[in-house]
Amino acid sequence: MYYRNLITTLLAEIGRSEVSPIHVEGWMRAEHTTLDALDRTTFKAEVVFAVGCIDGPDGHLSDQLAKSYGL
Repeated sequence: MYYRNLITTLLAEIGRSEVSPIHVEGWMRAEHTTLDALDRTTFKAEVVFAVGCIDGPDGHLSDQLAKSYGL
């Protein structure tokens, strides 16, 4: 739940509150084995990158990806 809250906060900061935080976390987990190692600046950059993935041509996979991580 900690990540979901932080992602939600960061999504609001970048003006993308409509994006599902579980979808963002799913994309982030696909890239990083652990999110604990990311400092806040890197974490925010990864949120932005994940939003790009969600907006991109593979965005339709976001729900399936989140579910694969139990989100």
